[in-house]
Amino acid sequence: MTKFKFGISSIRNAIQTMREKRQDKKIKEKLIQQTKEDFNQFKSDLKQDKTKILSDDEIQFTTFTPKIQSRFIVHIDGIASFLICGVELPKVRFLVDVNDKSVTKSLEGDLVLKLYNPIAPSAEEQLESLIGKTIEKIRIDILGPVGDIVDQYQLYNLQLKEIQYPKLDWFSNDTSKITARFSVDKMIREFEETTE
Repeated sequence: MTKFKFGISSIRNAIQTMREKRQDKKIKEKLIQQTKEDFNQFKSDLKQDKTKILSDDEIQFTTFTPKIQSRFIVHIDGIASFLICGVELPKVRFLVDVNDKSVTKSLEGDLVLKLYNPIAPSAEEQLESLIGKTIEKIRIDILGPVGDIVDQYQLYNLQLKEIQYPKLDWFSNDTSKITARFSVDKMIREFEETTE
């Protein structure tokens, strides 16, 4: 009797397995059919130009690369470049004479540099060594993403006007910084020519 029951349950299991396989086969056939229909729809859309194909230029990177504020180096005789952590350039004003069709450029304001003030080398000592001297030229290089120079400012005949020494505070752990202000006689901007 037990053997007979075991045989019936085996047959039931076999029938159930066959039904499940049939259902799986139907699902697979439906998926294959759907994929074929989607592909045929894509081909017909392609023929009617409904689907946009990217050109070689669009697949590649775009030419837009922003300049990042922290990518710069300032070159001044007597001051280590790595100490300078901030720059504020003077404003440039343009006066257009409609009658003569000429443009006059004038500088407004000063060059302001922010420097780290480490124990050694002392930025205070380096700045104080410039008091009363005319700095012939300061060059500011604007760097690209790989360290290449993409823009450049050249400032001429500078005089140190003001040093703002660091603020001291027992409740602060901020890095000590100095601000220096220079008068500027002339500023020229040089930049890399970009080809399109």
